[in-house]
Amino acid sequence: MKFAGHTMGTPDLDIFGAIDLFADIGYDGIEVRVQTDGQLWVDSYSPELGKRVRDRLEKRSLELCCLTPYFRDYVSEEKREAELTGFRQTIDMALDLGCPLVRSYGGGGVPAGGDASLYWDRTVSGIRECAAYAADRGIKIAIETHIGSLTFSAGDTVRMVRDIEAANVGILFDFAWVDIRGEETTAEGWELARPYVLHCHVKDWAIADRAEMDKKSSLMGEGDVPWAEFLPLVAESGFVGYMVDEYEKYWYDHLPEASIGMRRNLEFVRRMVGG
Repeated sequence: MKFAGHTMGTPDLDIFGAIDLFADIGYDGIEVRVQTDGQLWVDSYSPELGKRVRDRLEKRSLELCCLTPYFRDYVSEEKREAELTGFRQTIDMALDLGCPLVRSYGGGGVPAGGDASLYWDRTVSGIRECAAYAADRGIKIAIETHIGSLTFSAGDTVRMVRDIEAANVGILFDFAWVDIRGEETTAEGWELARPYVLHCHVKDWAIADRAEMDKKSSLMGEGDVPWAEFLPLVAESGFVGYMVDEYEKYWYDHLPEASIGMRRNLEFVRRMVGG
């Protein structure tokens, strides 16, 4: 198992500052937000920038383990092609940067009165198109278990991966979301998803009301997500991918600065997995 930081935790740093901080903390890798306000963005990316990023990664002995874009609307006729184009551009960026993995949302949620089958089928076909493009370039896609998508639970995410039927598509297992969703126990969710898991996220919340998703981001081990149950389970299963701290400083300013909080989180996760 390897450990990485997510640039969700460093909203005030550019890509080079985040690389330097994560290397100083002791991470093996970095996961990077690909968004208009992220550390990388498809419209501003260039070969020159790519070379500078590769050089800094090599200098700091850090791996770029995942790119995380936010394209997901494959249902709307007005947006589908632009979303697919953006995802393909992210795949090209991953290839240029030597990054083996791109995160995917499992589409967006179905609005009230929406056709759930249509949303599912259009999302599956959209990710399948991107997967074929990625496969030709040696890139894998990891669909995340995430609120506001069609893949909130472990079971729904497994179903989508199976429906896409692409060898280079697997799961980004974000256990905090699976836990708060509550459709599977800790062991059930991991056992179901494990054959497809390529990548994992960690974060912790103090949960006031699970039904209302009322929660407040906290340091690892200080919230209510059962990490002491889940992390040893992952270690015992032989998972060898990345465990990534998706530190939510981008959303929650009350969290300590990344240089403090993410270092503390890494110590906690390593202790829990025996690493």
